Amino acid sequence: MFCALEIYPSTTASLTNLGGLAVMKKIRLAFTTSLVLTVVLVLFGFTSAQSPQAEFDVIRQGIPNNWWEGNWDKINELKEFVSKHGNSPNACAQARYYLGCNYKVQGDYTNALKEYNALINAYPQVTSECSKAQFEIAQIYFYCLNDIPKAIVEYKKMVAKYPNSWLAPLAEISLGRAYRRQKDYTSALAEYQKIIDNYPDARKQRVEAYMDMGDIAKDQGDISKAISNYKKAYLACPFGDTETMQWTVDVICEALRTKDGSMASANQFLKYQKYGPPGEDKIAGTSDDLTNPLAAY
Repeated sequence: MFCALEIYPSTTASLTNLGGLAVMKKIRLAFTTSLVLTVVLVLFGFTSAQSPQAEFDVIRQGIPNNWWEGNWDKINELKEFVSKHGNSPNACAQARYYLGCNYKVQGDYTNALKEYNALINAYPQVTSECSKAQFEIAQIYFYCLNDIPKAIVEYKKMVAKYPNSWLAPLAEISLGRAYRRQKDYTSALAEYQKIIDNYPDARKQRVEAYMDMGDIAKDQGDISKAISNYKKAYLACPFGDTETMQWTVDVICEALRTKDGSMASANQFLKYQKYGPPGEDKIAGTSDDLTNPLAAY
């Protein structure tokens, strides 16, 4: 015998209402969650698509920090990125800069110059990348193509357009060397003096400027003036830069040897740097007290 289950109308209505309420609660919860996520995405700028900068950063991870050493190739990826994101100035400027660098390390200077100039013309507002591109243009003409007059023009352009760039003192030192290559010592010395006068924080370039000024004086037969400039370079060495300091010490010793015809002053200078005025016994007023042979320069 089968027993029929009786469901009264009132019970049916109650179950239907309860089910409907549960469904409505789920809908409201889903809607609320969706709304909150939408607000978060709008407020923080998150999108499902990767931003151009994030996409470039992925490519950049494959480029060595010392890119000029070579052994890397991202030309195709960078060209594709530039084609795809031409309306993203900052990211695209960075991509074009490294595209130029990639051509440069491969010895394709024509395309390197093309990319650097395209960057400057297309994104002049992105001065951080434009200044680097302008500097590399000058470097290519100077060191790669040996076109000294053109290099001078491009270095001058770099300093004039981007005087506040960290590369400006590097451009000035290279400009001085370009003039020196042409044996235009007056212009070279003027450029070196600009570094000393205008870039007090560019310690390494100030040292190089004094050293180059000393070399010019030495080449012209004025060894005393050369030593005077080498001394200034030594005193300008950045604290803790032992490599640069050793360079200046070696050059000073060689200049003192040339001046005296012996190593006497050079050895005295080395002992003075090591022990100071009191000498090796570290007691002032004794027989081994030392004087600085550079004091006369």
